[in-house]
Amino acid sequence: MAHFSKQIPFRVGDRVKLELDWKHRYNAMRLHSALHLLAGVFDSKFKERAVAGVVKSNSAYLVFKHELLDNIINRAIEQANEDIKNGLEIQTYWDKNRKGFRWCKINGYPPIPCGGLHVKNAGEIGKIDLAGKELEQGKQKITISLIVTRQ
Repeated sequence: MAHFSKQIPFRVGDRVKLELDWKHRYNAMRLHSALHLLAGVFDSKFKERAVAGVVKSNSAYLVFKHELLDNIINRAIEQANEDIKNGLEIQTYWDKNRKGFRWCKINGYPPIPCGGLHVKNAGEIGKIDLAGKELEQGKQKITISLIVTRQ
């Protein structure tokens, strides 16, 4: 996260007031949680493991090592949206054996290493919408956006 200051320059020891842009932060948390959920579905249900995930301002994407069939992508998104409707709990926890290593776990899906912020319940994510898919150097990139739903 970037910090912006009206008091420039400031020095070590100066007091500064920080304001959190909650709307921006919460949207990023929802997108980040959606990527973990979707990656869990792909891994658990289709044996397809994402190798990267990136959150943008209004979208996010997963990257896989090879091209995925359209029906697998669509079925994975359908399952993730069903999990969102069911309000699965999202947990993060520190690894007991590796200091400073943190995990994100959603229901019965495999835990994924993570350093990001999450919503506590998948129901907060909203509906996952497939915004695009493309091949980049033989790797499948799946871009999603979120549709806010009323709970």
